[in-house]
Amino acid sequence: SSFQLDSISFEVDCQQIVTSINHIHFDLTKFGSIIGKCKNLLLFLSNYKVCFVRRKTNSVAHLLSKIINSYADLYNFNYISHCIFQKIMNELH
Repeated sequence: SSFQLDSISFEVDCQQIVTSINHIHFDLTKFGSIIGKCKNLLLFLSNYKVCFVRRKTNSVAHLLSKIINSYADLYNFNYISHCIFQKIMNELH
């Protein structure tokens, strides 16, 4: 499926990930393999940026990580819960 999004901004609170995605270098470690797979997925997007944000300001990701850690098994989120939606809307304004 195609989302037809004009521009996507990925805000990441790990500087090493941002640097690895934004620069061309070869890393033969498991980390490098994961970054390579991420880069391949990003090729499907026409306009995106990956930028660093301090963990303190990345409240939506922090909330999501708390929720995800509360599940013992893998879970498919087919909807956005109200608390996450509210957090996203607050950050947009």
